[in-house]
Amino acid sequence: MLFFLCLISGSLWADVEPNDDFTTATPLELGEQVSGTLFVDPESDSNDYYAINLPENGLVTLTAEYDGLSGFVYLYRSNQVQITNTSVNGVTTLSADCIGEGLIYARALRTGGSGSYTLQVD
Repeated sequence: MLFFLCLISGSLWADVEPNDDFTTATPLELGEQVSGTLFVDPESDSNDYYAINLPENGLVTLTAEYDGLSGFVYLYRSNQVQITNTSVNGVTTLSADCIGEGLIYARALRTGGSGSYTLQVD
């Protein structure tokens, strides 16, 4: 059962640095796709965080594609407690159900390589 309206914008926008922790997380709308780089400029950039406001309880799906990278994607509650994570090497989908409405965070983490990524939360 899916409680979210898929907000198809068709736009792809770049990540805004710094967004390397919870306090500097870049806002991300449901259905919007963002691109970014890890370990490129600067080479110390291994994490990017995004803040998503969920309008209601239900299924959340995070789709990640890493190009030249390997690592993980994470979902966190507003209190920064981890909900779930999965490794990424190519294209990966991570799902969590019944998170609740309100603020959550998505995190892209690099463990190897350097390159670009795309993320979309639905």
